[in-house]
Amino acid sequence: MKYPRFALDHNNLELLAQLQKTFDIEFEEKNIDYCEVFSKNNCSIIYYNPARIDNDSIAHELLHIWLSTFQYASGNTLYLLSLNDENLSKIFNKNLCAYIGNCMDHIKMYPRYISLGYNPEKFVTLGTREKSNINDLTNLDLKVSATIYRSNAIELYIGNLTSIYADHYPNNYSKHLKLLEDMEPDLFKKTMTFWTNWKEFDIEKIDPIFYSDRAIINNYLMEMEAWLSNKHVI
Repeated sequence: MKYPRFALDHNNLELLAQLQKTFDIEFEEKNIDYCEVFSKNNCSIIYYNPARIDNDSIAHELLHIWLSTFQYASGNTLYLLSLNDENLSKIFNKNLCAYIGNCMDHIKMYPRYISLGYNPEKFVTLGTREKSNINDLTNLDLKVSATIYRSNAIELYIGNLTSIYADHYPNNYSKHLKLLEDMEPDLFKKTMTFWTNWKEFDIEKIDPIFYSDRAIINNYLMEMEAWLSNKHVI
């Protein structure tokens, strides 16, 4: 075990000890402004900058590892299931799906992060800042014509809506949400339903037949297919 050149507090040491029963966890210094974790199979490396590190950041990355014990479907599943559909694959690219997956993780790990006593403002970088810019949304143009839609604009729409729903900090997004809903009501409703279903899903009770997390993603993609059925995406 390679410990960081940084004093872990009691809660992080306990969490680390719990995870070490399943995972081989290493800490590696890196010239970055944040912490990040790379995991493959049961091996994880937490990268950190010793000059820009605190226990809140370490806890965040350890909780990402903790979430992997539940083996639930996430952003990569969304990406893979979209590949064979001409329209969906133009929207749910790797970047968007990775971002959605990260937000799916965050909404599940935040309650435990808080229960461990860590600072809400440090949960993510710039934790109190609004996660969606109203000016960007005002200038967002989804359509070329009544039936031709821009894939990058739909991607930004979904990414912004996901950012709003995933924000752990109580920012006021009432104007953002009204703008997005008025812009494309059906897309708004389908994405909102997907996120609500995921937020309410108990990852500790996953059952591939009777209580499937994968079904949430499948249902969202089916709804998106229906929404796109009379549209062409470029």
